[in-house]
Amino acid sequence: AGFFTDEPQYYRWGTPYTPAAEAEFEKDGEDIREGLIWLFVHDERGYRFREKYYKTLNKLYVENFYKKIYDWCGAHNCKLTGHSVEEVALYTQMWGGAAVMPSYEYEDIPGMDCLGRFCCTELPVKQVANAAEQLGKKRVLTETFGCSGYDVTPKELKSVAEMQYFGGVNVMCQHLYPYSVAGRGRIDHPPVFGPHGNWNEGFKAFNDYFARLSYIVANTEEKAKIGVIHPMRDIWLDYVRSEDYESVKRTEEDFNEFLRVLRKNGVEYQLIDERILERHGKAEGKNLRVGNCVYDTVIVPKMRNISGTTYEILKQYGGKMCVLQTPVFLDGVREKLSFESNVT
Repeated sequence: AGFFTDEPQYYRWGTPYTPAAEAEFEKDGEDIREGLIWLFVHDERGYRFREKYYKTLNKLYVENFYKKIYDWCGAHNCKLTGHSVEEVALYTQMWGGAAVMPSYEYEDIPGMDCLGRFCCTELPVKQVANAAEQLGKKRVLTETFGCSGYDVTPKELKSVAEMQYFGGVNVMCQHLYPYSVAGRGRIDHPPVFGPHGNWNEGFKAFNDYFARLSYIVANTEEKAKIGVIHPMRDIWLDYVRSEDYESVKRTEEDFNEFLRVLRKNGVEYQLIDERILERHGKAEGKNLRVGNCVYDTVIVPKMRNISGTTYEILKQYGGKMCVLQTPVFLDGVREKLSFESNVT
């Protein structure tokens, strides 16, 4: 037994704010109101404030929503699953909580969403599956097939699901099984799974196939030896809600192209979130450990900003490292950082 949380978010329709953040800044003797203007402009002078602001909001979001429910579920013998809003891209994560990977620590079954009949990008799949592997969570859920339409075929749905299972998902939550299709129920992001569906009688074979695949994927481990630092903190420097994607287009495109090159060349890798690295990571000689996962190669993609904790861990790490672009900001402050590639 347990609970499913669907698309929680701090505020997707504008620049988020909460008075709770004021207290976090006051701990460091700062007045949050003096820096709010930087959330609406592109200016390096505001990078330090932006980094701290979105780090604070992400912390408050994760610890005051996910962690509280997760702890309650643990105390009452039930489980928490579900997914945040719009995990599909870097910029859309700014709509919900400034990063999705940290929330997976506080779900018994970390989850994602995949809308439509076309395969989503690999980013949301890798984010949830890699965090689950690092944090020792066996089950990984996808809420999938919503918005595919009444005319979608099982063959199309099979392709959508297999792409996600290939990335590490192993629990399927089909959207949706309605109590009724009366009124607005007819247009609630079909298809529907149940007696109202077009192919309900023959759908058992589909479900049996994915039940077996779920068992196989859930009982295997991904032994990727390459860890890629997730560039979410780069987005914090320049994201402006009124401009949305355009404000961070270059970072978004660079990272998507990088992932495409890895995929095209058959490179097995896992994404490393900097908050998860801070809480569960350490250098072990020529290896980098993040929870249950150990990497002998670390890739720093094109990113300008990196956290001080990540920087210190990488300085202690003695293994192979490929730096595609040396960051020039440390926690949003311009610094001359001294790590570079030792492999090509």
